Amino acid sequence: MTVALQDFRTINSRRATNILVLDCPFCGEPPEVSAASGQGVSIACTAQECYVHPSVVGPTEKDAALLWNRRRR
Repeated sequence: MTVALQDFRTINSRRATNILVLDCPFCGEPPEVSAASGQGVSIACTAQECYVHPSVVGPTEKDAALLWNRRRR
């Protein structure tokens, strides 16, 4: 599956690097990125029309983005 560049969202991390994040695989809306309760970063779809509301948590923004961007082919 090829994803067009406009389908990506960018997170600006505290280290001034850009991390690309795909839209929600179920509804196509951009996810929300926030600090996870405790430590780490959460990426989740909070769109009202999304019927799945997937979420991932990683210790860093990069790790969370890698988990979020993983898609089955």
